[in-house]
Amino acid sequence: MATASTDLNVRSGPANTDAVVGVIGSGDEVAVSGCIESANWCQVTSGTLTGWAYGDYLTTKVGDKIEPIYPNRQSIGIAVIEAPVAGTTATTGAAATAGTNAAAGGAT
Repeated sequence: MATASTDLNVRSGPANTDAVVGVIGSGDEVAVSGCIESANWCQVTSGTLTGWAYGDYLTTKVGDKIEPIYPNRQSIGIAVIEAPVAGTTATTGAAATAGTNAAAGGAT
């Protein structure tokens, strides 16, 4: 589990050019399926919403500190996953129809 450190856009793929499919609220917990080794994107699930979130804005407790999960992903047991092939990323949930930049002041 990880926590969003800000209102965080969830995207259809691991790039800031991919469509926003929903938003994780600041302080909300998400399940992290894994993070891409060569990019700072993690596949997440929050309720019925599944997509990609930028790893610097996902945090977890590492020792006595709250740290971003991406640079600490291997030491905290987050799986390293492959980036999806373009055009094959699926998202689910009612938020899948949300417009781009759905988060007011939200992060990537």
